Parts: sequence; C-alpha cells; structure tokens
Amino acid sequence: MVRIVTEQAYRRAKASVENDQVSPKRRGFCYLCGNQLFKPGSAPPTADHVIPRSVAGPSMTDGFGLVLRVHAKCEKQKSQLDETATVIERSFSDPESVSSRESGNLRARFPLADRGRDSSGRFMLTYKPDFERAVNNWMRGCYSLLYRQPISHRSIGVVAPFSSAAGDLQDAQTSAMKIDQVRDRILRVVEYGVRESTFDEITNWGGRFAFIATSERLKSSSHRPTYALYWVLSTPRTRDWTTMLGGGPLPWCGITKVPYHVDSASVIDNPERAARPHVGPSALADRLGWNESNS
Repeated sequence: MVRIVTEQAYRRAKASVENDQVSPKRRGFCYLCGNQLFKPGSAPPTADHVIPRSVAGPSMTDGFGLVLRVHAKCEKQKSQLDETATVIERSFSDPESVSSRESGNLRARFPLADRGRDSSGRFMLTYKPDFERAVNNWMRGCYSLLYRQPISHRSIGVVAPFSSAAGDLQDAQTSAMKIDQVRDRILRVVEYGVRESTFDEITNWGGRFAFIATSERLKSSSHRPTYALYWVLSTPRTRDWTTMLGGGPLPWCGITKVPYHVDSASVIDNPERAARPHVGPSALADRLGWNESNS
C-alpha cells in the first residue's frame, strides 16, 4: 500500500513531484498540465492547494494541507473552477457563508431543477462541467502525490454524488439510474480493496478528507499491462451537503485507466468478488468516518 497519512509522508511525496528526477530530460512536473515544472525563461512556479482551503472550512485547522507548486497559468485556470465548486458546496453545507453575488452567479449557471428529484430521491442539478472538472483536478493532485506521476485529465471518469438534470425528467431519471449503477460498482470495488488491504490512500484534516484508490488489472492484447484505478474522494463538506440533497453521505468517485501501477499490493486480482454484496459493517464507510459512531 501507498499511504500518505502523516505530514512526513506528505513532504516526501511532495519532494518527489516537485524536485526528483522524473525522466532523463526533466526534473519535477506540474500536476495540472504534466509538463516540466521549471522551464528556463518562464515565470517561477506558484503554490497551489490541491484541495482548496475553502472546501475544508474554517474549523479544519488540524493536519496538513496538500500544497504543490504548479505553473502560474495552470493555477489561475484551476482557481476559477475551484471557486465555482466550493460555492456549490457551501450553498448546501453553509448557505449563510454564500454572498448574494455568489448566489446569483450560482443560480444563473447551476440552478436546482424544479421538476422533481431523481430515482434515489435526490435533487438534480443542471449540467455541471465546471464542478466535475474541479474535482478532476483534485483527483489528479492526489494521484500525483501517491504515484509520483502526472495523469491526463482526459483519462479520468468522474461520478458525482448527485445526478445531472438534462432534457425531460424521464430522461434525467434514466440517466440517474445508470449513474447509480456505475457508482455502486466503484464503491463496491473500493470497499473490497479496503477490506482486503489492497488500497492506497491520502487522509488529512482529522480523517475528514480522504482519497482512497484500488486497482484492477485489465485484459490487454499488448505486452504492457494496463489497470483500471477505482477511487473515491471525500472532502470535509461532502457528507453534509450530499445528505442535505437527500442521497445520504456519498463521496465523489471515478474510474481512471492507467498504463501502470507502482504497487502490485494494491491491485485486486479477482474483481468479480468485489461485485458481490458485502456482509457486516462497511469498511469503506468506516475508513471515511461515516460510521454510526461519527454520525
């Protein structure tokens, strides 16, 4: 397993991303674009909070922040997406902290659907590309820290904790059912990985932030093996606002195809077992701090 659960482990991983020799021709990389971090004649890198502090909230002062240096241009683009995503989260978890200007912008871009709820009883949000792109970046930062390699944003499939309303209500509900099936598969695979100790993780802020991933080797005709990385990402406010939306505590999750894996101990050899219903308390919920004792 690759675990980043202490500040010492985080600092080692951070040094690998920013300074270590990644290839014979470059040293360090920007996790947002994957290119060389230090370029001759270019602007110096700037510090970026992989998971924005606004996601943590004012009370989340314990633990260490995930900060990586990135290109200034990349950080500017990411910060715009982060602002949209965090306003959406705060609008459900801490609505009084959202200003009238932020609320107006949010309703104009991401209005709540007033036509009903999805098949699971949750409110539906209209198309949300900026939100998912923001979470995509958070996942890429966590991936870089765990595996010391950048990953393309095009290879990541993000599954939101809520449904997306598009077209008529029936179409939206059908889409929501398909999303729920994919989400259930991801959560079951990660749950199995946690129970079998075949997972990698980053935890912080007293355990309220967690990125947990496990891999499945895919069948391939090439000599180089490929893997499907199943992951969940739970931010400090995720539990609160997904519960308020009516779906209960749910994390962001996704499936990412990667051409390698650094630690074979984190690979599930028999993924079909992961699809079977588990018996007893959920190890994943316990890992995320979502058990009854912490409710």
